[in-house]
Amino acid sequence: MVMRNVLPDGLDPTIASGLGDNLVDAWRTVGPPLNRYPGGRVLFVGGVLPDGGSIGLYACAYAVGLGARDVVFVSHDEGLAQKAALFGARTATVENGGYPDAGLFDITVDTSGLRDGLAHAVRSTGPAGTCTCTAGAVHRGADTPLPVYDMYMRSVTLSTGWVPTRSLMAEPLALLNAGLFDPRAIATEASFADAEAALAQPFTKLILVREPGQCL
Repeated sequence: MVMRNVLPDGLDPTIASGLGDNLVDAWRTVGPPLNRYPGGRVLFVGGVLPDGGSIGLYACAYAVGLGARDVVFVSHDEGLAQKAALFGARTATVENGGYPDAGLFDITVDTSGLRDGLAHAVRSTGPAGTCTCTAGAVHRGADTPLPVYDMYMRSVTLSTGWVPTRSLMAEPLALLNAGLFDPRAIATEASFADAEAALAQPFTKLILVREPGQCL
């Protein structure tokens, strides 16, 4: 079988290294919705640990780059909030267990893996808005309540599910190739030779790079 290189000429492979999952998952949360609501307000609900959250952070970068008029990232973790600010988002942290009320948004995204985080994202979704949960797998076996009445009254659409990466890859790849943002801003790079040590350390996104002549 012949494998075809799908990367555009001149694009650094480390920039595109997350296209197999995170970069595409992030794009699907805001790309199609912003086509429906050009310049819309976007809220991201992040997680609680500094060693995670790349999907929400990348999605912030897409939203800012695609022209959302207001992009807000809220998380329990100050480190994640600071990284979201690198991509141009307004940030807030959860204090005393309470999510800050920033009003209603055209688009909301829950990447937190927390039942309260998902509920906050849904409640913050405005009329006919869309809410995407990228962390649905975390709720496996759990009884996760939803504010269904709020969804009903505002005609909210909630979407979750494993992202069909290959079928959605073309547009986020084109945006990265055009320089919309550099995903390496939040990444840690390491050689394959140092993979074991790198994986043992906290990271938001780890990119393993093969050195010239290095065998895998």
